[in-house]
Amino acid sequence: MGHWIFRYRWPMAVTLTVVVLLVAAGTILAQPPVPHAVMEGGDCLSCHQAGVGGAPRLAWDHLGRNNEDCARCHEVSGAPASEIPHTLVGRDDCLSCHRQGVGTTPMLGGSHVDYTNEECGQCHFPSAAAEEPAPMPAEPAPAPEVTHVSAGESSCVACHQLIFTDEEHALFTGQPIGDAQAGAALFAQICASCHGEDGTTPVGDEDAVINAEAYWSTHDDASILQDIGAGSHGEMTAFAEDYGGPISWE
Repeated sequence: MGHWIFRYRWPMAVTLTVVVLLVAAGTILAQPPVPHAVMEGGDCLSCHQAGVGGAPRLAWDHLGRNNEDCARCHEVSGAPASEIPHTLVGRDDCLSCHRQGVGTTPMLGGSHVDYTNEECGQCHFPSAAAEEPAPMPAEPAPAPEVTHVSAGESSCVACHQLIFTDEEHALFTGQPIGDAQAGAALFAQICASCHGEDGTTPVGDEDAVINAEAYWSTHDDASILQDIGAGSHGEMTAFAEDYGGPISWE
């Protein structure tokens, strides 16, 4: 009889032990994974004990468990918390930017909407390559206002570009032409016949001085464009008639 017990009972005990272990392992593996990153030495109970920020509270049969117990059954499946790409010197108020998504900063969402600055710092830390934000550029100095032009390489087309859109129209873009010699040649070809070779020694009419104070003090940009594009009071022919078509600021 004793021999039978020894022969058949111990395999039953081993089988029962294996079953218990498998059930226990199944129970452990069946525990829900942690959907967020867990920092080394993370304090699970700081949130899950009281359900801070909507975190699931501990189940009734988990009371009395500690952080080490949590790690034995719950595997981490969430991606690591993103690093902060900037330093925190003078920028430790996370919510001032991230609550509303100021500028291009990521906006808080999901379970993070009610987090505090202190809770942000439990998972997110500045990266090793964190840099100070680039300083705001100083206000650029205003460009000097041009009050006159002179002849030669400073004549209109030497500085401003004419772009032909078709055979009858040209656009006066106001952009540098990049080839002052072309403007100088055009001035010599067309403008110098009335304004003189240097623009200050007109041929005939003294009013043809390009940078005459009397003219610039009484003409704004619109009227200057009108004179150049459509002619001046029957005295100066339309510049565009010789150069390809109407001119506009556009």
